[in-house]
Amino acid sequence: SPAYVNAQKPARVNPKSPRVPGEMFKRSMERHAQAKQSLERRLEKERKEEVERRNFKAQPLPRTTHATNVLFAPEEKPLTQPHTPMVLNRSIRSKELFQQRMKQELEQEKEKMNFVAAGLPQTTFVEGRLPEVHKKLATAPVDPGLRSDSQAMKRAAFDAKIREKEEREELERQHLERQRKILEEREIKAYRRTLVHKALPLPRKP
Repeated sequence: SPAYVNAQKPARVNPKSPRVPGEMFKRSMERHAQAKQSLERRLEKERKEEVERRNFKAQPLPRTTHATNVLFAPEEKPLTQPHTPMVLNRSIRSKELFQQRMKQELEQEKEKMNFVAAGLPQTTFVEGRLPEVHKKLATAPVDPGLRSDSQAMKRAAFDAKIREKEEREELERQHLERQRKILEEREIKAYRRTLVHKALPLPRKP
């Protein structure tokens, strides 16, 4: 007996074989047909409206009375008179003012160029004598008091204190040096006294 048995394979279905449409497919086709018909009706309606709009139709004239032979007559109005614009009036006025101002300035300049000597005041004028000139005392100079001068004075005082301190320290150092020398000399003298040989007496025999 064989080791295995081949299983029976299922039959293959041809995809190109005709199929029977179902209920859902039929409904879908019906809805498609209805939508197509409604679209055609709407397009036909729009086409007719467009054709009607293109056909020219004369509008009747307005009538003021019920009589058929009397047409509307517009009211007669007087012609409008042209006026100068306000902006143009302003520009003309400003130009005139500018010319007047320039003319006045030129006249003032001409008047300034004509030299006219001014007279002496009545309080100082005496006929036959020139006015006295008042003499003023010379102004005494005032020291501005620079900061550098005050700083120099402070520095000089500080240097004097430093010199006094150094001199005092030098005197104290000299005094201590003298005291040290005196003590050293005393110690040397005392040590020399201990070094002097003193003869001892001979012992006596019995």
